[in-house]
Amino acid sequence: RERLERAARIAQEHAARVVETSDVLARVILQEAGDASDAELRDRREDAYRLLRDLTGNLEQIQSIWLWDRAGAPLWSSRFAVPPASLNVSDREYFVGTREGRYDLVVFDRCGPFN
Repeated sequence: RERLERAARIAQEHAARVVETSDVLARVILQEAGDASDAELRDRREDAYRLLRDLTGNLEQIQSIWLWDRAGAPLWSSRFAVPPASLNVSDREYFVGTREGRYDLVVFDRCGPFN
């Protein structure tokens, strides 16, 4: 029982750190994006790629970071300096559900919560 309780505490602490790290990353990225238009953000994507790679370089829990426009096209990515233009997530359940307010996710656009 003690081992299980200890393992549960460790898992809870790890989960809290992951959530906190994600929140900090989101705030940094949103601050970097500022009030720039989608076109301006696309123009800055190579610099953003370096920033995102630097931010996530030592974070094993972060697989990638993407910044999407409201139509589901990639603006920035930590995986590609120039994200594939053909990539679009507008039909993905997590994107549609978030836009429609069906999910209680903390996803932001430059104006605030995305819903």
